Amino acid sequence: MRPTTSDLFRVFGDPRGEGWLFVRVDDPGAGDGGSPAGDDPGETRTRTGPDDEPGSGAGVPRDPFEPVAVPMEGHGEADPAVAALRPGYLVEATLEWDDRRPTVRDLTVRKRTLLEFVDGASTVFQAAAKAWAEARTAGEAMNSRVTRSTDGDPNGVLYVFADGPGAGDLFEEFRSARRPLEPLIARVNEAHDDTDDAGPDVPGLAPDGSIRVPTPGDDGAGVEGDGSPTGEREDGGSDDDADVPAAEDGDEHGPDREVFVVRPADEPFVIVYIVLRKGGVLADAMRDTYARPRPEEPIG
Repeated sequence: MRPTTSDLFRVFGDPRGEGWLFVRVDDPGAGDGGSPAGDDPGETRTRTGPDDEPGSGAGVPRDPFEPVAVPMEGHGEADPAVAALRPGYLVEATLEWDDRRPTVRDLTVRKRTLLEFVDGASTVFQAAAKAWAEARTAGEAMNSRVTRSTDGDPNGVLYVFADGPGAGDLFEEFRSARRPLEPLIARVNEAHDDTDDAGPDVPGLAPDGSIRVPTPGDDGAGVEGDGSPTGEREDGGSDDDADVPAAEDGDEHGPDREVFVVRPADEPFVIVYIVLRKGGVLADAMRDTYARPRPEEPIG
């Protein structure tokens, strides 16, 4: 029989423009050891081949976290669902393998987070510039902070990473999924799984890829006015982003977010900004600032 893999994946756009990249995501609900658990305590995500060994059979990657190039067509009845995906979605999928070409046999969208990459940006908003200045002063290669609305409620989590000589092409590593974004998203979900949790204990990635927790005081505002990267709000009213959506009970993957990865044209760092409310004021302002209209989402 042809080998199959059934897993939880984060969807990326293929930088070559030929389809999607599926990147396996560990389920936080997994127990110690063994296969990661699915939603049902008795259910596990399986990876099967001729000998039921992970990576066995023609075409199945030996590294289960290797990005998988998934073509836009050729999946039979699953073609409409595959075409309706968007970068950032979290999906449960069963892939059938034939000489390294995966065919999607089953697909369920779990989360509709959106992921945007912006290269050569001419605008660097205040929170990012300040975070990078603090990193330089401290002699660090990264920094992070929780941004807040004018009411003091968290509306995003910002990271800056050095992207210069010796650091490799960090932006392309994020865009091609060779460097994972998932640890950042997962830990933001952990820190903001309740609307009352506005604490600064949100980790970043150290240069070696490990998780680093910023010290208290990294939670400065930095996003001014109406929650936009540069504007000021004058009406004194409440901010739509203040009511941060909480994860539902038993939902380890949190609510839908919007994630922006930005490489400024004239700065030696890359920005990763996880906006807590999809479709909120801050997310809209980021899209306006960087000319990234929100995509249509056929999957409702």
